[in-house]
Amino acid sequence: MGKGRPNKPTELKKLEGTYRKDRAPKNEMQPGKLDIVPEAPDYFDDIASSTWHQKATELCNMGILSTIDLDMLAKYCEAISIATNAAIKLKTEPLILKTKNKSGAVYHQKNPLITIWKDAVAEANRIAGQFGFTPSARAKISIPDKNQEDPFEKLLKKA
Repeated sequence: MGKGRPNKPTELKKLEGTYRKDRAPKNEMQPGKLDIVPEAPDYFDDIASSTWHQKATELCNMGILSTIDLDMLAKYCEAISIATNAAIKLKTEPLILKTKNKSGAVYHQKNPLITIWKDAVAEANRIAGQFGFTPSARAKISIPDKNQEDPFEKLLKKA
């Protein structure tokens, strides 16, 4: 039996215009938003660090980056770095490798870097959808004008 669709955060429902107070969880966790872009983790290489600064800046500017998102953002940046580094190495290595087995027979196999690249791209794409980094994920989200009052907050003030 399948798990069904994952629950959407209330903030995302508000952005999409599908929020309904009667269906909202009573005590949904509301993490604090970050106002400044945090430093990239020290262990990042240049590719991961560059990705971090680009994505964290965008998310921070939109007002949707929280401290609890940082671990998942780090995993996204790591996956991008792994995929990019694998792609760079694949430019100088053959896609098909000749290998000998124990009996001395020669056979061909795909370069393991292809699998590393493919797995890293799949992981980056999975996480990208969570952050709205893909065109289809962005199509589902409408970011309100920061200067405009939230219509739901306006309704709550009237009640």
